[in-house]
Amino acid sequence: MSLLALLFALLLSYYLPHRQLDLLRHLMHPYAHWLERNFNDGKKLHGMIAWLVGALLPAVIIGAIYFVLLTMHFLLGLLFSVAVLYVTLRCSQFERRAEQIAASLRDQNIDLAREQFYDWEGSDVDNYSQAQLSRVSIETALKRAHYGMFGPVFWFAVLGPAGAVLYRLSQLLKTEWHPLEDNVFNHFSEQVFEWIDWLPARITAICFAIVGDFEDAIYC
Repeated sequence: MSLLALLFALLLSYYLPHRQLDLLRHLMHPYAHWLERNFNDGKKLHGMIAWLVGALLPAVIIGAIYFVLLTMHFLLGLLFSVAVLYVTLRCSQFERRAEQIAASLRDQNIDLAREQFYDWEGSDVDNYSQAQLSRVSIETALKRAHYGMFGPVFWFAVLGPAGAVLYRLSQLLKTEWHPLEDNVFNHFSEQVFEWIDWLPARITAICFAIVGDFEDAIYC
C-alpha cells in the first residue's frame, strides 16, 4: 500500500502542483515561530519540549488517525496516506527552479540565472562564475530533493504517514529556529534531525552516486 500511496501522491503533485513553494512550511511557519516565542528562554530543555510539541506530537496524531482509518477500511488509510504525502512532499518545486536556472545558463544569461538562484535559495551569488553557479545550483537541487522528497519517502516507508510528517517537521523546525545563531534553544532540534536524517542522507548520496559522480554526490 505504501508504494501505491506514493505513486498516487506523486501523480497528484505533478498534475496539481502546490501554489506555494513549500506548502507544509507555509502552513507550519506561524506555529514554529509561536513555539519559539513561547518556549525559548535560552534553555535546551525548553527547546526539547518545543520539538516534542511541534514535531513529535503532530506525527503521533497523524499516526493515530491513520491507524483508525486503516482499521475501518483499506481505502480510507490509502486516501489519508496520499493526502499526507501530497502536503508533505516537494516533488516539483526544486526541479522547476533548477530547470529555470539551467535554461538561463544555456542562454548565457548569467545575470538572470543569478537572480533566479537568489530567489530560490536567498544566497548572494553575484561573484560566481557560470561554472560555480552551475555547481551550486546542482548541489542545491540535490539538497532540496533530499529534504523534500527522498527523506520523507524513506520515513514513510518505515513508519507510514507519521514518519513522513516527523521527518519534514523536524527539518522545518531545525530551519525555522535560527540554526546559524548560537542559540541553545535550537540545539535539540538540530541534534534530533541529524539522527533522523543520518541513514536517509547516506542512502540518497549512494543513489545519486550510482547515476552520477560519486565524489559530487557525497559532498552534496
